[in-house]
Amino acid sequence: MLIDYSYIIKPLLGEMEESGDLIFYNECDNSLYFAVIDALGHGKIAYATAKAAVDYLEEKNTADPAADIQGLHQRLYHTRGAVVGLCNINKKTGELITCGVGNITAKILGYDTRKIVYRDGIVGFSMPSLKNQTMKVFPGDIIVLYSDGIKENFDMLEIPDLAKKTSGNIASLLIDRYSKNSDDASILALKVDYD
Repeated sequence: MLIDYSYIIKPLLGEMEESGDLIFYNECDNSLYFAVIDALGHGKIAYATAKAAVDYLEEKNTADPAADIQGLHQRLYHTRGAVVGLCNINKKTGELITCGVGNITAKILGYDTRKIVYRDGIVGFSMPSLKNQTMKVFPGDIIVLYSDGIKENFDMLEIPDLAKKTSGNIASLLIDRYSKNSDDASILALKVDYD
């Protein structure tokens, strides 16, 4: 299966070095591993926290979302903390494994439309017990993972011809239409298709 993905980060203060929201992704032959990270607050300190999380995932990731969030908890222990949504898609089987802590939103629109609910908490400060969720994604599915800088509840079915749009168009449309003016915002949009 092919996965078309795009992301957008919209810093509240205008400079990427002041955004508490960052995106991580690592694509291999058989998988795509990705995360939305939202450090508490915004500005340079929030950026440093989010960057530490991305650096950890680039260096140490195991491609096991729950294990990697536990590692992030240790790495971010003396920071202001972050909320994280982490996903791994197997491109051969369509299996999606995900785990998250805090108010990151994940939605799948398609064959089996659903919202993925993560546990309350703050990575680096107050961690719940972690457990991966496993589900199947299918060609034609659209997956969005986004921070609380974007309105949580909106109906993607209200957007005409969403399935015909590229991942870049979807990310741009959602951040333009639903981002808040009081926070950093980030979104990663994916479209799953046949090889």
